[in-house]
Amino acid sequence: MPNPDPSVQASNPGKAAMSVLAIRQGNLRDMILAIGALKAIRDAHPRAKLTVATCPETEAFAKLCPFIDEVISDLNHEDKKRRTNRIAELRRDGIDIVYDLDGTRESSALFQAFKPRFGSPPPWSGPAPGAALPTPAHAPGTSEVERLSRQLIAAGTAPQGSEVHPDLAWVRPVLGDPPRLQPAYFGITGAYALIALSGEKPKSAMHWPKIEVEGLCQRLADAGVTPVLTGPTQAGPMAQSIEMETRIAKNITTRADASQLIALAETASVVIGPDGAAIQAGGLMGTPCIMLRADTAPLRQDAPLTPQKIILHDARLETLTAETVWRTMSMWNLFPNARAS
Repeated sequence: MPNPDPSVQASNPGKAAMSVLAIRQGNLRDMILAIGALKAIRDAHPRAKLTVATCPETEAFAKLCPFIDEVISDLNHEDKKRRTNRIAELRRDGIDIVYDLDGTRESSALFQAFKPRFGSPPPWSGPAPGAALPTPAHAPGTSEVERLSRQLIAAGTAPQGSEVHPDLAWVRPVLGDPPRLQPAYFGITGAYALIALSGEKPKSAMHWPKIEVEGLCQRLADAGVTPVLTGPTQAGPMAQSIEMETRIAKNITTRADASQLIALAETASVVIGPDGAAIQAGGLMGTPCIMLRADTAPLRQDAPLTPQKIILHDARLETLTAETVWRTMSMWNLFPNARAS
């Protein structure tokens, strides 16, 4: 049962809510990890119109989600007038409860913006000072799914002891599993490995050097496995260079949209890379994952949500060699039908 705390019950409109706003303005990786929380919000407010405030990068993917009714991407727009107009529109339409799933300083600042001139803002779940449904403090190292689960339990939205585990199984059925979701659409045949590049600059702890990526691509190709490169837009130039120079890798960094990336992560033999959309999607779709983790990186790095994972880590990714990654894959026997290298 939901949280029995009377004060929570009084603040959370539950099934009576007719309009709900959830704020999730991060990148695709962040949206993927929040899908379980958004489904829990939908289940707690079945009659409500669920509006999700996101950013342009994830807007198209959020619009595919079958339990989201409306998606907006200008709540944090650089044009102040546009931001102000959007907030005013939401306030006029009436919001029964707001979930700040980002929990950042920027998203918490919106709490003040939603306050009417007279009276109180709608019940607010998040870390903003004065929120009716405050988010519990979390210890360092808490995963994103754990954090979101605790937030929704504290808000009386999710049952005690539950975990708002993300699920991406709806992606193919919603789209009708068209040819564009198949590996062949990108010219990929047979076994392939999805290699996610971080897009970070060479001096970053999260940058995996080009020479190591090329070395891994060569080992995969020698075994009859196609290396497929993905990553954010910033990784595009490096991926393009590797594709052109090696002639053995497929570069999809600027070709695959969110749904295609998820579909490719599902049917790959393995997903390799740092914490990002590709490895989180692969874990959720049941694909073996090899996560490359930099211990000195300042950002939280969540392990893929699958028991089929190996985490290779060092102070900086530049010290993780292609040989180390390849030996890990070889011991795991990920390509039983590929030719021996």
